[in-house]
Amino acid sequence: MKLKYYFAAAVIATSALVAAVILGWVEGNASTLATVSIPLFLIGVSAAWFLDALDRRLSDLSQTAHALAAPSSAQAVGLARTDDTVTVIARSLDGVQRRMSELQTRFEQQRAIAEHAPDAMWVLHVESACLSDVNQSFVDLCGLPREQIIGVTPRMFGLRPQADGTPSTDFLQWLIEHALAGERVVAGCTLLTSSGERLPCEVRAAKLPSLPGRTLIGGTLIGISERLKSERALADRLAFEALISKLSTEMITYNSLQIDEGINRALAEIGRLMQADRCYVFTYDDSDRLLACSHEWSVPGVLSLREHGSAAAPADFPWSQSFLQRGEIVNVARTTDLPPEAAKERAAWTLSAVRSVVMVPLRPRPSVPGLVGFEWIHNERVWPPELVFLLTVFGEMISNLLARQVVERELARQHEALERSISELTRSNSELQRFAYAASHDLQEPLRAISGFSDLLVRRYKGRLDATADEYLDFVRDAAGRMRGMINNLLDYSRIDASPRPFEVCDMNEVLNLALANLHASIDELEARIECERLPSVMGDPSQLLQLLQNLISNAIKFHADAPPHVHVECKLVDKEWLISVRDNGIGLRVEDSERIFEVFKRLHAADRYPGSGIGLSVCKRIIERHRGGIWAQPNEDGVGATLWFTLPVLAEDAA
Repeated sequence: MKLKYYFAAAVIATSALVAAVILGWVEGNASTLATVSIPLFLIGVSAAWFLDALDRRLSDLSQTAHALAAPSSAQAVGLARTDDTVTVIARSLDGVQRRMSELQTRFEQQRAIAEHAPDAMWVLHVESACLSDVNQSFVDLCGLPREQIIGVTPRMFGLRPQADGTPSTDFLQWLIEHALAGERVVAGCTLLTSSGERLPCEVRAAKLPSLPGRTLIGGTLIGISERLKSERALADRLAFEALISKLSTEMITYNSLQIDEGINRALAEIGRLMQADRCYVFTYDDSDRLLACSHEWSVPGVLSLREHGSAAAPADFPWSQSFLQRGEIVNVARTTDLPPEAAKERAAWTLSAVRSVVMVPLRPRPSVPGLVGFEWIHNERVWPPELVFLLTVFGEMISNLLARQVVERELARQHEALERSISELTRSNSELQRFAYAASHDLQEPLRAISGFSDLLVRRYKGRLDATADEYLDFVRDAAGRMRGMINNLLDYSRIDASPRPFEVCDMNEVLNLALANLHASIDELEARIECERLPSVMGDPSQLLQLLQNLISNAIKFHADAPPHVHVECKLVDKEWLISVRDNGIGLRVEDSERIFEVFKRLHAADRYPGSGIGLSVCKRIIERHRGGIWAQPNEDGVGATLWFTLPVLAEDAA
């Protein structure tokens, strides 16, 4: 047998054996190696023997062909068939070699792809419970050389994957069972690296195609530390946003007495969410030279700033104050890493054992009035930048709440002062009314005596004395009459609030007719013309409403010009109030006198020309005020006469 055929057979057998080893069919199993190697060896020997015999046969045929000078046609056909057979066999061998080369190339390509994949990939031999192959990412994740991983069980080199506290042996057994059952396993685990670090991972496993008697499962191992960190950050943000929303809703309902307690409760909830050890609110005094702790929350065992002196000067914290005054948050993850310009802050926080600090400025006014602070003493805390905005929102909520507290306290103080003033004015008015009523009543007696004796003097001595004496007696009688009218008007004025009657439904048309009947003599004497539109029904005191209309129409008639008086009474509904006007064509009034005419005893004209006490319109104003309305006067647009307006509330059924 020729050496070249043995060599060819050996090459074929060796290539097949190497391919089996590379594909993982025989790795780590001596019996399988022997089982595969012996058939390959026998196949190679048989192929070499067959090729050698074929070669000898072809050689004999070639010699025979040369020996025959003129071969027959049958011999030529035999020789051609022999050459075709050899060609087919040679081509088959070339095809096998090309196929093996293609398989080898494809395997190397897939191996390169798996080797450089970003995820850690692994193959586990089930029977031996050993890893048969891993890629470079798996090596990097474990932190061990590849030779310490391949062919050994994970427990031998410190790999201890766990899920939910399950021991690694039980977890691996669970993983193998579910993968062999045909499931695509996805589970969380913890990988203990060679450095002792525990990495959260996600393992994926599935059964792989394999030779009989050799079971393989494979999959990936993905580190999920960043994903878990992102999920925790998202959960923290959502929780913080929900808490901010809840607190903002609660703060809207606080009154001034609940604000302090509400701020302390908000600090406690925010502090627990941030896992802080102490939270506080510092505010400046009126001179901005001192910071005082107004609200605080701390975990048990942490020193209370309010109980152990909370005042501090802003000059003691220049570095942090420079940020706060610009409206910026101070976020110090590690107080020991502060810059040199923060030497005072570092000294103060080191003395207080503070390891991390976050300060949020309060900003309800142009200058920052204070700050909200969060401190970590037992551990360090890096506050994520994406949550800084929420801290700013919380600071503004506290700022608005404190500003509202200041405003409400000032309003309460002013309201209390106003109540005291009202009470004092009410008491003073009540005393004044009682005094006016008593004085007016007491003045009636001496006035009656003066009037009685003056009338007696006139009856007995008028004409018996000289003309001057008679004139003096007339002066006395006129003065006594005017005094009597003023006293009666003053009594009417004091009775408006001193002895009020309960309100009832009053038909203003009937009240107006009664007022016109009382003024019948004056109307006839001056030939006055009165025009009245239909008036509504209102709630009020009939006697006072009668006095109101009677005084207004009487004034319109009394203050007439040369032409006969013409008075027009009309009414219209404006904004759920009845607006009633009394318009005349009299002497009118100036705009600057439109308020003065409602003052007590205020007269704009001489008493000898337009008699009266000067109290009529004051009585009208008091009546309207008691009926929760308003009254005012203004000159007419055409410059002739004036109009007095007053309002009265609409009845409930009319308003509907």
